[in-house]
Amino acid sequence: MSIKTGQKSWMALKVDLEKAYDRLEWDFIVETLRALGLPDKFIGLVMSCVRSVETQVIWNGTISEAFKPSQGIRQGDPLSPYLFVLCMKRLSQAIYDRIEKNGWRSIKFSRSRPGLSHIFFVDDLLIFVEANEPQLQVIRETLETFCRLSGHRISAAKTQIYFSQNCPESSRISLANLLGFELVVDLGKYLGVPLLHKRVTKATFTYLLDKMRARLSGWATRTLSLAGCITLAKAVLQGIPSYLMQSNWIPVGV
Repeated sequence: MSIKTGQKSWMALKVDLEKAYDRLEWDFIVETLRALGLPDKFIGLVMSCVRSVETQVIWNGTISEAFKPSQGIRQGDPLSPYLFVLCMKRLSQAIYDRIEKNGWRSIKFSRSRPGLSHIFFVDDLLIFVEANEPQLQVIRETLETFCRLSGHRISAAKTQIYFSQNCPESSRISLANLLGFELVVDLGKYLGVPLLHKRVTKATFTYLLDKMRARLSGWATRTLSLAGCITLAKAVLQGIPSYLMQSNWIPVGV
């Protein structure tokens, strides 16, 4: 998108959901499981696990009595990620339905390639669409419908919108104001990996080198033997960049 030319311009939205696990409606989970064709007995068993939770809060320094919530799923529960992903598939399906009805125009990198409309990883959402007011209305309707059914709420303060290079500055400001999202020139990181918008140079990975230097020059390293220092160096050199190297080419100079 950073080198996009032509008449059509595109935008990418990095959507943030407020308290994603805590806001998920139980009725929405039940509807999702039924839409998958699962038997009612199994759904009842799953929901009994979800509804069995009790919680307490600290109010003015005092722990309150235990009470049962009416929505949300527990973080750390092995079942919760599966339920959350299944529920987020409802939003993915809603986007695909819009595309089939020619309402949602996904970004295309060439005429022969399929369009890219969204990338979801649990509650980390990236959405791609053509940059114009009709498409903005489609995005708003799709997200508002999903939020109304699921109980989710989009954090406008943390949601970011990024436009392709060929989008006029006036259009960028207008569309960002209509959505109420922050206009940015760089989407930052997604799943801990920087979303690169420009040519990759050694300076791009300065943060990686600083992180490794900090680990190698910490106070604990002064008390290590030579063998311990070698082990630490191997762990840092192999562990820290390995995740990044799964999706990015690191220059030889780095």
